[in-house]
Amino acid sequence: EITGTEEVRGVAVVALLYDAEENLVTASKTIIDILPARGRKDIVFTWSAPFSSPVLRVDITARLP
Repeated sequence: EITGTEEVRGVAVVALLYDAEENLVTASKTIIDILPARGRKDIVFTWSAPFSSPVLRVDITARLP
């Protein structure tokens, strides 16, 4: 959720998925073209193959342009 008074453009959001041993299993990145001021936006991540091991932790980070 954005609490600012201006829209934000080009936000890069990354999901890092880890297994029980804290090894990185996979990652995915998506770009949010526009986040409206004081708004919300659903984010979708995709993977091209099944995960190599069970995922026990997910870290999601966002970077403004």
